[in-house]
This record gives sequence, structure tokens and C-alpha cells, in this order.
Amino acid sequence: TSSCQAYGCWDDPNLPPLLIPFDETHPLRPQNVYALSKFANEHYAQFVARRYGLSVAIFRLPWVLTHDSADYLVDRRARDIGPLDGMGTYIHVDDAARAYALAIENPRPGCEAYHLTADDISSWWPLRDHLRFMPGYPPLPADWPDHKSPLITEKARQHFKWRPLWNLREQYRRKYNAEPPLPKGDKAP
Repeated sequence: TSSCQAYGCWDDPNLPPLLIPFDETHPLRPQNVYALSKFANEHYAQFVARRYGLSVAIFRLPWVLTHDSADYLVDRRARDIGPLDGMGTYIHVDDAARAYALAIENPRPGCEAYHLTADDISSWWPLRDHLRFMPGYPPLPADWPDHKSPLITEKARQHFKWRPLWNLREQYRRKYNAEPPLPKGDKAP
């Protein structure tokens, strides 16, 4: 288990990513002790895979939501506008657990890193609106969907058929039988 903090653009302090969206080939640039420990553990996992021929899957996780924290986001945080920690990326604990099982059931030779994230971001505002508050962050491609996660998860989908099943927007729809609203009176910048 690794962390997206190893990229250096999660938590505080942070560096802007080199590009958005990005896959697992983006350079790791840890900016705190926790991220540095994940960076070191990833290198150790690569060493062990090479030396002993083990199959190792490294999961770079963003914010992991439990059922309680997910309920909080559905009702409150998802409405905030401003800088967005980790570009709003998250994964629900149930999706993460399923990825671990799929990786164990479908081992691959060597060591591979994978992004695991929900398809959407943790805000009702479009990601590009949040990026305006984040100096130095590169722009999204013009055709990037408003609420799509900037972490590319294609490798996990291809290697062991993982895809996220849980997302905040769908949870809101189920809970309130409506589309997630923007806060009344607030305007996107």
C-alpha cells in the first residue's frame, strides 16, 4: 500500500503535478515524511520483486473514504469551492478492498504500481474551477469531463479488471433522488 502523497502534490507542502491528468509514470516527488516512507517502500517492493521473483502490486491510494466519511462528503464537503486537496481524488474502502482481492487472484510477474481512485472527484464544482485556486497547476485538457478524477486508472482496469463501483455523485442521487446541486448563491470563480 502506497499513497498518492508520493507524487508530492497531495497534502501540505505540495508541488504541482507536471501534467493533469496523469498515470503511474508521473515522477514521485515526496514532500513530507509520510510520502518519503511510501517512496522508500515502493523501491523496496521493486527490489524484492526483482531479487526473489515475486509478483508485487503497489497501490497508490488517494484519500480512502469509510462509510462515515463518505456520508459527510455527500452532505457537506462536496459543496466547497477553493483549493482541493489531492485534486479531489478519493477511493471508497470497499473499492480498495476489491482491488486487493483482484490483484491477489490475478498475479502478474514483476512489480507494478497502480492508481486506485473513484471515477469522479469529491466536489460538485468542476475540477477546472478548483484548479484556478491552485497556482502552478497545469490546465486540464479542454475535453476533460468536469468531475472526472485526474488520476488515470487504466492499468488496473487492464491488468486485473478492476474498476471503481462507488462514487459520491451516485451516492447523492440515491440518498436524495436528485442531481448534486451547487450551493445556492455561490458562483464558480
